[in-house]
Amino acid sequence: MLPALATVIFTTSCDPVAKDNAEERSARDSMKKEYQLATPDEALAALEAAYIDKDIERAIACKDFEVEAEVLLRDHPKVPKSAITPEYITEIAATLKQEFRLMIERDGFPKFSDLKCRVVDKRPYSYDKVWVVTEECLFPDSGTSRQEILMALTESGWRVLNPIYEKEPNKTRHSNPH
Repeated sequence: MLPALATVIFTTSCDPVAKDNAEERSARDSMKKEYQLATPDEALAALEAAYIDKDIERAIACKDFEVEAEVLLRDHPKVPKSAITPEYITEIAATLKQEFRLMIERDGFPKFSDLKCRVVDKRPYSYDKVWVVTEECLFPDSGTSRQEILMALTESGWRVLNPIYEKEPNKTRHSNPH
């Protein structure tokens, strides 16, 4: 295991977060009633609705930190494949979840109330169940943004992982706050 890597990658170390606490199960259950998550559009709409409602637990239920951690570790050039164990994935997932919470507390929820967003493309990523989804958002001033987002097709439906950032974003477009 490479415990120092988490500090290098994330710059902050966090205590592990319970993988499946009652609050998150409740948020997932209520989300299942409201959203089917049968398509990437539905999963992104559910996350964006959670942002609009300022509901952190529902936002967390729209994501899959375990798959995100596995992709992060598999894609990282300094992580030996032999180091990617279920325990290490769980540890990194807990850090990602805690960082997501801290980001929302620090920066607030992304603003989606005035946006009209839709998925315009979907293609397989390098790993089973992981896809690159392109979302296009229209702003009230007619500006647009296009963002590629990693998503996972899980047993419980589509889940949002993380955006793929461009090296030099187009300055004429708005940024997409996933």
